[in-house]
Amino acid sequence: MGILDDHLALTPPTQEGSALRVTALIRDAKHRVFVRRLLPSDSRPGGWEAVGREVPAGESAGAVLVRAVAEETGWTLGQVEALLDDRERRDGTRRLRDLAFLVRVEGDLAAPRLAEGRYDAHGWVGVRDLGPFRTGDAQGRTRGGHPLPEGPDQELAGESADGRRGDGHRTDGERGDRHRTNGESVDGAPADAGTAEVVVKAARTRLSARLRLEPVGPEHSEDLWRLHVHPDVAAWLGGPWTQEVARRSAVRVRAGWDAAGAGIWVAYDRVTGELVGRGGLAPYSLDGLATYEVGWIVHPDRWGQGYATEMGMAGLEFAFQELGAREVVAFTLPHNTRSRAVMDRLGMRYDREIVHAGMGHVLYVRRNPAADDNGRNRSHSRHDEDSGTSRI
Repeated sequence: MGILDDHLALTPPTQEGSALRVTALIRDAKHRVFVRRLLPSDSRPGGWEAVGREVPAGESAGAVLVRAVAEETGWTLGQVEALLDDRERRDGTRRLRDLAFLVRVEGDLAAPRLAEGRYDAHGWVGVRDLGPFRTGDAQGRTRGGHPLPEGPDQELAGESADGRRGDGHRTDGERGDRHRTNGESVDGAPADAGTAEVVVKAARTRLSARLRLEPVGPEHSEDLWRLHVHPDVAAWLGGPWTQEVARRSAVRVRAGWDAAGAGIWVAYDRVTGELVGRGGLAPYSLDGLATYEVGWIVHPDRWGQGYATEMGMAGLEFAFQELGAREVVAFTLPHNTRSRAVMDRLGMRYDREIVHAGMGHVLYVRRNPAADDNGRNRSHSRHDEDSGTSRI
């Protein structure tokens, strides 16, 4: 059994004052997450909820997940794709363990069954619709309970394979976006910070054939440190990280996702849950034009197994299909043959030599034939230096 099956088989704890809850983060083919709005008469008026309920004694998390989807939406659970979150929190006097699963369903997605007298609207929340689900701001407040930094990430911002950084520009990203609910635009706030956190995470998570790609957040700082402290990784990136560097980087990259609507994922094995690496997109400015850089770092234990290509392809698909990018670039030192081979496999083509951080690099480009022809990305004309990537 893998990590997903293990958690679906869990039953409530027997000790008094403890409980188990399951949350179904239902996604459609566009990676949008299903939410419902509470009626104004509710104790949390106007808030948004995902589908979920507590697991009764004698039942498993998986069985209750199936029943919750059917009874609360009228849909049939088709596939449980991933365990997205496993956290404990206090619920009054109880200790509540909450398991959040990414799931697909079968049925008419345009016509969910909403509990009468409890909800008055539903919506599908994608990466461009997260404004009402992001709490706090940069003036000393928080998002998802984590403090935001004042500046961009200096450890993960546009790093090249040798640890030197690029530059970027600001984008408004998701700011000002609204939920589309029942055919109308609705502003609002999530029911609680926990709902906000898992919905945002679900909308930004991607699954490839072997990998679960989670957007970097403070909860990933330990895994980032484990990756960057490895001597074979540190040799390319200017030395090993400290745990404090990893912690600050994780918080700042999360803020970068909020600012730019794109960023770095931490990659895990979908079966075992083991750390594989990190990769994704960084907004980048090349010749005065806004573009995206795609990159990857694979844990040395996984080298030579095609994971860099898998992460890179996920980044390209995100850029072209969801951000409308006109092109994506990657660059490395000329002697980094491993990265150059990955770029070839990704369909990227050598373009020219450039000077980056005072050193000669080779630039590779892949263009999106579906994008417009005005020399810019359709969705971004300004970028924020938020969450760069690296290549091994």
